[in-house]
Amino acid sequence: MKQGLLKKILTGSLFAAILCVSCNKDDDSLNSSDDKKTNTTAEIQCNCNDVCEPETTVGSFKEGEAFDQNSAVSFTVNVTKIGDYKLHTEVINGYSLKAEGSFSELGAQTLQLYAEGTPVAQQTDYFNINIGESNCSLAVDIASSKFLGLDNKIVIFSGLLGFPDELGLTFAMDGYGKSLWSETYLSESYAIEDDILYLITEEEKISALNILTGEAIWKNENHQYLQGLTLAEGVLYSNINNGIKAFDAETGNFLWEFSTESNNYINPIPVVNNNQIYLGDDKVYALNLDGTLSWEMTPPNSSSFIFSSLTFDGDMLYVSDEENLYAINTINKNVVWEYNTGRSYASTVSNGKIYARGNALYCLDSQTGELIWSNPLPVKNYSWPTVSEGVVYVTDRYTKAIDAETGTEMWSIAEGSDKICSPTVCENLLFYCEVGSGLRVVKKDDASYVWSYGRKDYNREYLTLQSSPVVYDTQTKEVYYPVVSGNKQ
Repeated sequence: MKQGLLKKILTGSLFAAILCVSCNKDDDSLNSSDDKKTNTTAEIQCNCNDVCEPETTVGSFKEGEAFDQNSAVSFTVNVTKIGDYKLHTEVINGYSLKAEGSFSELGAQTLQLYAEGTPVAQQTDYFNINIGESNCSLAVDIASSKFLGLDNKIVIFSGLLGFPDELGLTFAMDGYGKSLWSETYLSESYAIEDDILYLITEEEKISALNILTGEAIWKNENHQYLQGLTLAEGVLYSNINNGIKAFDAETGNFLWEFSTESNNYINPIPVVNNNQIYLGDDKVYALNLDGTLSWEMTPPNSSSFIFSSLTFDGDMLYVSDEENLYAINTINKNVVWEYNTGRSYASTVSNGKIYARGNALYCLDSQTGELIWSNPLPVKNYSWPTVSEGVVYVTDRYTKAIDAETGTEMWSIAEGSDKICSPTVCENLLFYCEVGSGLRVVKKDDASYVWSYGRKDYNREYLTLQSSPVVYDTQTKEVYYPVVSGNKQ
């Protein structure tokens, strides 16, 4: 990996998603200004077949905001003839792109173009990039500057950067997509409270960082596989292979450990409800806050592993195994109802309904288990449905908004690869990720583009998200979690 490109990826703002949408010789369909292309001896081709995915931008690419001298976009080209280049595109939407330099080597190189002017409107602008006798069409997304509620937000997510030598990173962006900091931690689960970010790294360390700066507060080298992370009343809980560990959130010190007798793998992230800690393998366990066992049970008709998240509605606990979704009264330990959903990895309760993802997306009455509606989804995956203001948001090979009352699809974004990360709603925005690409932010009402972070390039560096995004409000201290988290939404 080239260090210069890595630095740009880590520090740049990615309001613009850069796409090379065609690579043809002598294509003047986009009316590039040929008279501005002078002193050029180099030649290039796009380093892709049909579509080049987004790469990097530096600066704010928003409507009504003038570019400064450092505002730039970059993408990968294939240099077919070394030499000097100089170009200046025509003005589109109030701005233009320019570049000047030389290529001393053939093959894949990064081309950086500086932006001049002030974007007039939120839209995608197409520029024809001419170097030598070759053309590339470059699409630049200009984001809106009129989204409210983002000024005090920090977005946290993790991903793998690079191929074949992957580097695990945790990113912190502001609400408009500008990079705040990044650290070499790869984590699939987070907890946040009072400006402190808690996470588990791939080295099995549990760490606390200042969420504003990324500076480490403490680290605990656990030396045992940790997975999920839940924070409640100053204690961090993380599931291990056959149990759970508890750590002091202020110091990181180990407090206690609970292990099951069955030695089965603990799958769901621990959940704290009514002063008890819940976890599951082929049983459901309820622990006291000191780590002692309060009770355990196996649903009467269940003979398989518990796959789903643990979801609560008051005293009612919802869990799923290989075939069924169960509603368990945690006071008398009775199974109130069960429903055959097929293997369900995720369920969410909202306004007296439970939304469970199995062979389809099911909406059931949370008290009786009666089916209200179902919506077939094309792909089974591990992402959780998120419910906000009467809408269910789900991801697979599509990102969809579904009416929570009727099951009717409201909008859908078709994207190429399956998504394992769950969507997060904050204010009027939806944050979600795509495998092999990165983080994408859209308006939750109509799916219109806001900003994105990440890129996919099968020959060079790329970003694959490993965690569902979490959003933190630095003023109110409110945290917006995806449903996959054991922490409160």
